[in-house]
Amino acid sequence: MDNFKENKLLVRSGLMYSDTRDLFNWILSLYTASEPNLIYCGNITIMHSDERLAYYNWKFSFNWQSAPKPYMMAKREKIINQLPITEQCGNDEKKILKFTKDKEGKLFQLNKVDGELITLDELPHVNKLYYLFTIPEDTYEKEIAEPCMIFRAVNDRPKILVKGYNSTQRKVNGTKIDVIKFDYLERFLEIQLLLTNQPNLKDFYKNEEILITKVIFTKNGVKEVPNSNKTTKGTFSLNGYELLKFSYNWLSTGSNRMIMKIFYFAPPQENFKFPLEYILYASNETVVRPNCSINRFSFGYLYSVDYINKKIVNLTELNANGVAHDGLYRSGDFVFTSDVSNFNTTLKCLYKTPNGEVTLIHSFLHNDKASFEVDENGKRYLNVDEDKVTINKVKKSRFEKFKETFGTTGAISIIVGSVIIGILVFVGISVLIFLKAIKLHIRRKKLASKYPNIFALWKELSNANLEEYCKIVQSKKYIPDVLKKQSFLKKIEGDEEVEFNTSTLFDTSLVKCFKSIFGEIRAHYINDVSPERKYIISDGPAPENVKYFWELFYKEDVAVVISMIYQDSDEDPETKNKLLYWPEKNQTYGNVTVKCLEELPTSLQNVKVLKFSMTMKGEKGKIENLENFQPIFYISESIYDIAMKINILDLLLNRNRMKLVPSS
Repeated sequence: MDNFKENKLLVRSGLMYSDTRDLFNWILSLYTASEPNLIYCGNITIMHSDERLAYYNWKFSFNWQSAPKPYMMAKREKIINQLPITEQCGNDEKKILKFTKDKEGKLFQLNKVDGELITLDELPHVNKLYYLFTIPEDTYEKEIAEPCMIFRAVNDRPKILVKGYNSTQRKVNGTKIDVIKFDYLERFLEIQLLLTNQPNLKDFYKNEEILITKVIFTKNGVKEVPNSNKTTKGTFSLNGYELLKFSYNWLSTGSNRMIMKIFYFAPPQENFKFPLEYILYASNETVVRPNCSINRFSFGYLYSVDYINKKIVNLTELNANGVAHDGLYRSGDFVFTSDVSNFNTTLKCLYKTPNGEVTLIHSFLHNDKASFEVDENGKRYLNVDEDKVTINKVKKSRFEKFKETFGTTGAISIIVGSVIIGILVFVGISVLIFLKAIKLHIRRKKLASKYPNIFALWKELSNANLEEYCKIVQSKKYIPDVLKKQSFLKKIEGDEEVEFNTSTLFDTSLVKCFKSIFGEIRAHYINDVSPERKYIISDGPAPENVKYFWELFYKEDVAVVISMIYQDSDEDPETKNKLLYWPEKNQTYGNVTVKCLEELPTSLQNVKVLKFSMTMKGEKGKIENLENFQPIFYISESIYDIAMKINILDLLLNRNRMKLVPSS
């Protein structure tokens, strides 16, 4: 029995396909020009009539008659993510085989019935080929089947961009030039061809060959530098500031078209000044003398020379015949000075660029009076013989320095902006001061209308002598009648005879708890001061009455106490603390237990603030808090100093809306 076994390697390769009845196997093959193509199909076993078996290796050998030209044969199609439909391969998609190459150039089949392209190897890039075959019928007579269609991927016109940089387009003499400014000029850059509206195909034109040509900017426009062409697939180098033209042969569905863009890799400012450069020359030399080069830059042309301390001369004013004009003359590609007698000659060479101008400042020095030397650190410096000459430095105004740094427009903008900002700041401060004064005036008017007597008194006091007032208030002439009618008895306390007031002149203002503390502390309400809080005035307690003093605080719900404490400036703080009745440790006074919680921070000088909590025996769960302000007054202090302390405390307490008990 005859038998045929296929080459397993061909089967595994995925490049062998059968017809509808498996009568024929079709193998995909690539063109090779170096040698004949030999395909090992498999093994054949044939049984003869005498039952003898014969074994054969089936090999298929063929030669390519001529090299195929797939790019010429291919149809240009705009391919994005799907292969187009073609009638040349029939209507049965199942019989159409689709192939393309991966990044390594290896053929693989696209197993896509709908033609959708997803992976990187499947997605198109420029000139990528897609091969379409129709599986031959059993009746197909040829041994080789060619593609029914080859697609050549093309796309929209790409944009030429420099990676990582934005450009500004200028139109100069009808030529569009894209300007990229550099604060720090890069040595290497990358040029890109991008499809900006197709993010999935950002690499469509990657690694395409781009032509780079050097360009010169002249008065009449741009000119290409002969024999300066070179190609790149992305990265290119810069030789300082320059103009470069980038060209690309773009394939569309119909024809090829050369697209190009000129870039000017420019200084950071439109009006840029190079640093001052010193050049040494011999005063008797005829070849080297102060000059400006007409063709110094490829990105700009010389249009004027500023002969420092003289005048600006335009290049158009200088004839090529060497006739001097305002101390300058033109010879060949240079503009020279006719006078070389000065030790220092400074020239400013101004060059027009596509977006502004650049300036070269050269100081030419006689080499018999100046030299370049190297210091111990290897740094080069200019050495001038001070005994012979002093370099005439060009004094620049602040405005000129601004012009050099920021350009004319920038300098004017900075100065005008600074003036405007200064005016706005001055006006703002003036308005704030005026509003503050108006607010203070309005507040004073309101208080004056509410308390006219106080303001009248203060006005009178301000214009009078305070010492005279102090004497007046002690005069018997001004003692009220109600006080004169008081009756006094004398009694013995200790070894002294003292007067005892028997009248009840101010008993109506005694605190409510006066009787419950057995009259041991005479404390009075100060009425009609504030509707928001209650004021109480009291003398300090005797040592045996301190417990009633704390009971007064608790029962009258006192929140703040101001203790007027007088002491000598040389009094020992330790002794002083023992004389006071404000404990800094937990203490029980009669029925009241007092805890010192903390010392509160304050910005007031010579004022101590303590915070206490109070609990009353027999009243569970009720805790009262109290803050104690202790301004220290020294006997040596003036009335003004004491008044200032009281005024500060009054403002503080008035702001915080606290209840208080002044005590001594």
